[in-house]
Amino acid sequence: MSHGRLRAAALACSMLWFSGCGAGQAASQTGSAGGPGGVAPGHEPMLEEPEALKTPPPPGLGALATFPPVERRELANGFGVSYLRQANLPLTRVIVTFRSGRAQEGDKVGVARVTARLMKLGGAGALSGKQMVDRFESFGSSLEVTTGSDHTNLTLSVLNADFAPALAALGQMLAEARLPLTEFSRVKQDEIEQAQGRARGDFVWGNRLVLFRQLFAGATGVHAYGHFDAKASDLERLQLADSTAWRREHLTPSNADLVVVGSLEPGVVFDAAEKAFEKWPGSPPPAVASFDRPAGPERLEILVVDRTDSPLSQVMAGVLGAPRKSAAWPALSLSSYILGSGPASRLYLDLHEQHQWALEVSSALLPLRDAPSVVQVEATALSADTVPVVKAITRELARLAHEPPSSAEVEHAARSLTRGFLNDPNPMQSLSEMLAEQRRLGLGAEDYDSFHRAVLELDPANVQRIVQPYFDLAQAVIVVSADAKSVATPLAQLAPVVVLDPERDFSIKQRLPFSPIAAP
Repeated sequence: MSHGRLRAAALACSMLWFSGCGAGQAASQTGSAGGPGGVAPGHEPMLEEPEALKTPPPPGLGALATFPPVERRELANGFGVSYLRQANLPLTRVIVTFRSGRAQEGDKVGVARVTARLMKLGGAGALSGKQMVDRFESFGSSLEVTTGSDHTNLTLSVLNADFAPALAALGQMLAEARLPLTEFSRVKQDEIEQAQGRARGDFVWGNRLVLFRQLFAGATGVHAYGHFDAKASDLERLQLADSTAWRREHLTPSNADLVVVGSLEPGVVFDAAEKAFEKWPGSPPPAVASFDRPAGPERLEILVVDRTDSPLSQVMAGVLGAPRKSAAWPALSLSSYILGSGPASRLYLDLHEQHQWALEVSSALLPLRDAPSVVQVEATALSADTVPVVKAITRELARLAHEPPSSAEVEHAARSLTRGFLNDPNPMQSLSEMLAEQRRLGLGAEDYDSFHRAVLELDPANVQRIVQPYFDLAQAVIVVSADAKSVATPLAQLAPVVVLDPERDFSIKQRLPFSPIAAP
């Protein structure tokens, strides 16, 4: 067996340990000596290629796909309603998106999710928490609560016949939710236990927690966008009064939008929304906060989250990019795609295909409403391959700044970015989430289409010129979740290393100075 195949097998076995799954018994495959249909191997008849397939298709990107039209109204209480109609689907997807999330929590980290869950589980009006949950489940669905840097979402999918009563239940919850102390204590404790579990075993979550904290470091402490999520110690400080105040200030009609995707007639959707939310009292939106630009790291360091005895390492790197509304956003999106999105990306070809150092590779450009975006790269590898993976990631980040991509890379990335956004196996989910993001980020109705036009106009030289300032390695953050005793010293040959303890609030456990290997 070749070295590459041995490495791939080792990676696959290590992933079983990483995910906590047991090894399965491989099934053997047998076949007859005579080959298919009794024909001896090597004597199968040749299949003639159709004439139409012998000529490749002409180059070019073809016609531009456009975002479907959206109808929008605003209710008397300031609640915006956006409806995107998709014919021939018997389902309707509903998102209530609030324009407040972790960046607006201040020193009450975790209050957005705790409060949203408390509203879901605490009961509303004459209904107990259990009765309210049962009511949503009677529609064959459940109410999903999610939070992010700039949002809190309540999501529900129902059959068209259940749309009006489901919306009425949602309206009652938002207008009449009770926040009982007993349920607050239960939700808070559940969130604490989940955060403790993530700190112990969720490598990606821990890496993002550290990545955001370091990228958004400020002269006076952690920036508002430096809290990727709440730690157990953050949640322990929360009180019921914090949730009450958060709901009163942030969970209001004027700070929210209702996003609906389905096949119902528009009149049915807007009439149901009017009736469902008419009792939800309006109030002024929260004051608009101003945020300083984060200072970012002073120099390149590698932060190692110590995962004792792990055979795998999870590597994550990030730099601050342009704001979402910046003219640089299309070029950054295209560069992120070239870097690590898909099987034709640079990092996938290098780390996964050529060297088989990494089992998984990805990159993403994360938009934030009131701060620079984050270019995030991640890879999963064997612990022994951590150093070459980190080297490859830093090399490719720097390469984006110092040399233009090829024309083929630009064309492939542009094609994928302008086609893939509507080519989703779950179109209702993807369209509703894109529309909710558009609303909470304050983007115009034509934003997606203008973005795609801008992507198609980019050429290699302009891409490199635009993104060059954002890929300064001195401003990069690299986080590695791995067994520190195995990887910390080798990584110190690349940059100073800081070892963190995930079970003690990711506090500093050890520092290793930069120790490059002397040239022979």
